[in-house]
Amino acid sequence: EEISKERGKTAAVQLQCGEFRSELANLKGLLQTERAQHASDVQDRQRQWNLEKDELSTEIQAIMSQLKDVQAEEESKRRQLEAQTADQLRMAREEREEYLRKFEQEKSKLVADLAALDAMRSDVQTALNDEVISLRRELESV
Repeated sequence: EEISKERGKTAAVQLQCGEFRSELANLKGLLQTERAQHASDVQDRQRQWNLEKDELSTEIQAIMSQLKDVQAEEESKRRQLEAQTADQLRMAREEREEYLRKFEQEKSKLVADLAALDAMRSDVQTALNDEVISLRRELESV
């Protein structure tokens, strides 16, 4: 009878071990499924991250290209403006020099005209003085 009890206990323990083994197998299966799902999720996130990284990289390259184009255009405009400014300064300098040259010519002409007028005035004054003296002599003789 005791052997029978022990056998019953052994059978119960064996049955319980079988249940544990079955549950352990189920848990191992679930763990493998979870690991596979996790690995799949990680791969999906990695693929998504790589796609987003590639898109951002492409956008950054496009922006950098546009920036270079804008910088080149700005540099071209700056050089063009510098050239225009240099031309305008050169033309203004030439106009000023031409104005000064004409001013000096006109001034010289006016100085010469003034000297001629002064000489004429002096000649007229001398002639008038001579005429006054001549008229006085005539009056004195009369």
